[in-house]
This record gives sequence, structure tokens and C-alpha cells, in this order.
Amino acid sequence: MTRRRITKNLVALGELYNELTHSLTSARPSRGVVERVRERGAPGIPLNSRAVDVRDRIRGVLASWAAVVREGRGVQAPTRNTVALLAFLSHHSGWLAGHEAAEDLVAETDELVKSAWGVLSGRTDRHMVIGPCVRPGCRGTLVAHLGSGTSPSPSGRAAITCTVERGHTWTPELWHTLHEAPPRAGRGTTGLTAQDIAAGWRIASGTVYWLANTHRWRRRKNGRQVYYDRDDVLATMRARTAAPQEAR
Repeated sequence: MTRRRITKNLVALGELYNELTHSLTSARPSRGVVERVRERGAPGIPLNSRAVDVRDRIRGVLASWAAVVREGRGVQAPTRNTVALLAFLSHHSGWLAGHEAAEDLVAETDELVKSAWGVLSGRTDRHMVIGPCVRPGCRGTLVAHLGSGTSPSPSGRAAITCTVERGHTWTPELWHTLHEAPPRAGRGTTGLTAQDIAAGWRIASGTVYWLANTHRWRRRKNGRQVYYDRDDVLATMRARTAAPQEAR
């Protein structure tokens, strides 16, 4: 069943990626979705920024999972070419279906399919539940509002907000700090799940597993759930954040 869902989503993403490519420019684009790109004084080209964003996310997620296969199976992965990545992952779908992160792959590709359909149908109400609020004593739920113009934040920008306390709001620049806060009483662990890390740092789950293997994060299991050592995760993420700045 898991392999079938993975394969089905990969096929759908291939078709949707092509449709998104065709919708990058439009004669009659939706208001608030278009940016104008100019080069050397040439007339602006209407560009569907939401289609660009989802295409980039699809390619990034596929590349992350290809890296998981490469590390786990010792095989060479293709470059960031979407067609090649889809073929590569389809070929290894059986191995991926047996991986501990198989459900994460299914969930991520489900979300990508949904987002792609949202762009193609003109919807802008993109949001997703992140998890419990990290502020001590708060019983709210954190929700990421990603759609243009739909965010409840004062500036109208994308943000993560709490369903109980509107003051518990994080802008995109601060999303990675969500898990810096002390764990709320009763959670039972100071470790971070792959889902926690993917949401907090806005990276694909495949990238999380690749980082965990590359940097040898300590881990422990509670039933089927894997928790990564908080200090190991933060050390890696801080280094990744600092690297681009040092390169300037």
C-alpha cells in the first residue's frame, strides 16, 4: 500500500510539474500572484510566482529523497533534474516503502500534490498545522499560513501563529527558532522528530534524514518514533545558517 501511494504521488507530481511549467506565464494571471521580470530594459514578463515556488519545492523535495536513497543504498543519484529524479525515485520506490521515513515521504508528496492543484485551480488558502505551541503553558496549536494575503499576522506576510494567543507569532526569518524554546511540560522528551525539524527549519524530511546520517546525530526510539538529539540538531542547523554569511 505504501509503495503504491509513493508511486502514485510520483506519477502525479510529474504531470503536475509539467502543468505548472505551462502556467508560469499567463495572459490573464490572477491578481496578487504575478511578478514582473525585467532584463536589460525588456518589457516585463508576467510570472506566476506561486507556480515557480511550488515547482522549486517539488524539485527540492525530490532531490532530498534522492539523497536519502544515495546514502542508504550507495548508488549514484541524478542531478536536480525533475524528470530524472522522478524516474530515480520510482525505480527505488520499493526500498523507500520499507524505509523508516516512508510515511514522511508519502505525507510530503501528498502535500506537494495538493499545493500544485491549489496553484492550478487558483486557490490561495495555503496553510498547514505545525504542532503544539512552544510557549510554556500555552495550549494552542501552531499553524503556518503560507498563502499570499491569507496570513492573520499584522503585516499580512507569511507567518506561524498560535490558535489561542495571537501574540505567539513567528515571521519566516524566525521559524527556525521555534524549537530553541524549552520543551513544554508533559511532552516527555527533549528530542526532536524529523517532522519537528522539517517544520521548524522549512526543509524536506528527506533532507532531515540526510543531515542526520551525514552529521551522525544521536537518536533514540520510543516505539516507532525516532527522536534526534536536540543539541546535535541545533549545532548542525546553526552551522548551516552561518555558512552563507561567512561566504560573503
